[in-house]
Amino acid sequence: MNKAELVADVAERLADSKAKAGEAVDAVFEAVIAALSRGDEIRLPAFGVFDVSETAARTARNPQTGQEVKVPAGRRARFRAGESAEGCAERRVLAIALNGEQFSKRRAALTGRPLFFLRPFFIFSWRV
Repeated sequence: MNKAELVADVAERLADSKAKAGEAVDAVFEAVIAALSRGDEIRLPAFGVFDVSETAARTARNPQTGQEVKVPAGRRARFRAGESAEGCAERRVLAIALNGEQFSKRRAALTGRPLFFLRPFFIFSWRV
């Protein structure tokens, strides 16, 4: 789902215009970004937790040149899914696993590689 689809879904659920739903979605995103910028934690029961983690300075390696690069310490925002969000992901993975047997065989035949199912794990990471 992209932002336009999210706005359309919110508008439908509120029985309101897409413009007002877009403003509401934008306001929520701005509030989350502002709170994370201050270093606050946002807890949404049964949905999840947005918080900021500190990262230490480290040395990384450029994969193209092999040259070492110093990465400064910083802060990263992250999201940990709550019980209901994890449950949705587990049900989705189970549905794919149950209904995906034919798809798995077809994909394996086309690509020569097996289809792997990832366990549900949500983490969004961006610089704050």
